[in-house]
Amino acid sequence: MVEFTDQVHACRAASVPAISVVTVEQKDVRTHLCQYAVTRGSQKTGVRPRVFEWRLVDGFKELAIYKKVNKSTQILETAKDQTDFIGTKVEYVKGAEYMPKNGAEGSTIPFAIEWMSNYPQWSKKEYSIPEGDSAPGAIFILRDWHNWVGHNKYLVDMTLKLFEEIASKGLDMLIVMLAPTTIDIPDELGEWVDSSTLPMPDQEGRIGQVSRMVNQLKTKRKGDYPLIEAMEQMDIETVATTCGGLSSVGIENLLCKSIALTKNLDTDYILSEKAKKVTEMGYKLLTSDTSMDDVGGLENMKEGVRLLKPRFSTEAKDFGFIRMPTGVIFAGVPGTGKTLTAKALAKELGINILEVAAHNLKNQYVGGSEAQVARLLATCRAAAPIGIMFDEAEKMLGKQDRVSDGGAHSAVLGQFLNFMSEEAGELGVFFIFTANDMSKFPVELVRRFDLRYFVDLPSARGREAIFNIHLSKRKHNGEDYDLSELVRLTNEYSGSDIEQAIELGMSYAFVEGRKKTEQQDFIKAITKTVPTAKTYSEQIANMRRWVTEGTMVPANTESISLTDDSDEDNGSLRNVI
Repeated sequence: MVEFTDQVHACRAASVPAISVVTVEQKDVRTHLCQYAVTRGSQKTGVRPRVFEWRLVDGFKELAIYKKVNKSTQILETAKDQTDFIGTKVEYVKGAEYMPKNGAEGSTIPFAIEWMSNYPQWSKKEYSIPEGDSAPGAIFILRDWHNWVGHNKYLVDMTLKLFEEIASKGLDMLIVMLAPTTIDIPDELGEWVDSSTLPMPDQEGRIGQVSRMVNQLKTKRKGDYPLIEAMEQMDIETVATTCGGLSSVGIENLLCKSIALTKNLDTDYILSEKAKKVTEMGYKLLTSDTSMDDVGGLENMKEGVRLLKPRFSTEAKDFGFIRMPTGVIFAGVPGTGKTLTAKALAKELGINILEVAAHNLKNQYVGGSEAQVARLLATCRAAAPIGIMFDEAEKMLGKQDRVSDGGAHSAVLGQFLNFMSEEAGELGVFFIFTANDMSKFPVELVRRFDLRYFVDLPSARGREAIFNIHLSKRKHNGEDYDLSELVRLTNEYSGSDIEQAIELGMSYAFVEGRKKTEQQDFIKAITKTVPTAKTYSEQIANMRRWVTEGTMVPANTESISLTDDSDEDNGSLRNVI
């Protein structure tokens, strides 16, 4: 937030008329602008600038910092540093409300421009400023202003006239335009508007927020919440980590709900409620009981993960690593267990994982997809270290055949490429991609990943294990069947193909009223099941070519021939999921 207030200070000093701010932290913006006003705000004129907030339904209301002095509450006029803000609140100034007299719907919009234009003269009269003395400057917070002005050329020109007047006369006025997502500034105003993006709280900010709440309860409600009073710094940090990715208002609401229901800052409750919030945002907070121990084979991949996992520690930075890992791709045809392997990796790394579906980032409106991705990346910055999982990621970032989207796909790809190159490794944002068709990905994206694995079709040993697992799940015993024959017949079959054949074979027996599925039922089902290798032969060949060229690495230590199963050596147990 220091960078933001520095930007505010520079714009006021240079008479830059406006800043557009994209943030969900609108409450924090108000607080920090009011704090700025009483610390550095008076440097231009020697008088504290007033802070006003405008919204469509209310017009303008003045904001100020209130502090309890003795037994009365007073407006804080000056402050030296952050310690002066202990025990303060930002509130509306009573009676300082300004809106048009007619009160008609939408009338607050032209009124706002006129009122800001007249502020220099109005303020001298309002505050009884003697002739020759400086009137207090002003910071105007306009909420979602672009929504109401952008399509009205008259209002755009009124705003432009105000901007030009602020700049040409050096008026001590700054307009801060707020929006939770992107702000579409009209072209006529663009050159007069500086831009800024405020992130959600990072771990340090979250620790501070949790600590303040704990301290308030300890002093004001002593004895009411013994579990909270017993919290130590490590407990506070754990709660702060659990709140990663939420706005400061979201964190406050969640902590208050936890206190009300559990009389504690209960991480299990917070995590479950956060999962609901994340779902509302279009993401899924991934929880998985699957670990790497549950994944058979894939020894090459496991070794890569073993070397990668310690890189998320502070010791790795002390050792000399300049960044954390940025991601892994699991590529292979459908049914080879990529998704569950990715979930096992998420658990192995010990970081929170957000699962994101491609359709939740795509938007039919101009700029919509870019805005959705910007929101996701903002969440990543706030919640880091964190993992982001894209299942079938080529649907989002792969090449789009014969699709005209006004450049949206290129813009979204650019957002990811830039973030992965410039920020992900520093922040600890780890991307986990699964893909069915690697040919869709541009090479520059693939090269951003530390690990790139091709998950091949299961070997004979793997297929035998798959039969045993899926038969056992369905109350059948693999020892009752000639698995060697079934394994031989399922060369080129994926794990899901084998599962499908088992279900079909059981259906034959069940429909005929038999109590047991026979060998011939499964053989018949296998002949009726089209193997993955037949359907995706071209994709498999392409991905194996990536392995040959060195772009990808085989996840398993053995692979199968797509034409001849006679020499399979029943090697290591690979992915049997």
